Amino acid sequence: MKAKEPEALLTRNLIAETESLLAAQERALLADHQLCASDLAILNRLEKKGPRSVNQIAPKVGLTSGSMTTAVQRLKRRHLVTTGKDPKDARKVRVEITSEGQAALKKLTAERAALFTPLMASLNPRESKVLVALLKKIRKASR
Repeated sequence: MKAKEPEALLTRNLIAETESLLAAQERALLADHQLCASDLAILNRLEKKGPRSVNQIAPKVGLTSGSMTTAVQRLKRRHLVTTGKDPKDARKVRVEITSEGQAALKKLTAERAALFTPLMASLNPRESKVLVALLKKIRKASR
């Protein structure tokens, strides 16, 4: 007889499986734009917080300094960001989203919303609010 899985592990597995399915759909969408998840995270961060140094952005988007430099160079080649010396510390590289980057991010955000809205529509408004609250609670407890 198979042992019953503890509730905490069942919940964790369901979260992981759901994230895996959603991430695969998002990766396909990003690939259509020749972007990856870290590119999206960098563009979102710059859009929300304004110009930042590589070292300020990297930990917030889950990249090492080296990976961050590679990602910024990739985005720079596509004219989605620009780089320059940080006015407060010339030793640091400052990254800024371009108008092309803003336009690409706006289009991608609309496409992501169109992808995920029907999936989330399987929840009624109350269920959606409860789910968000519960996920935030788990995230906070994980820190």
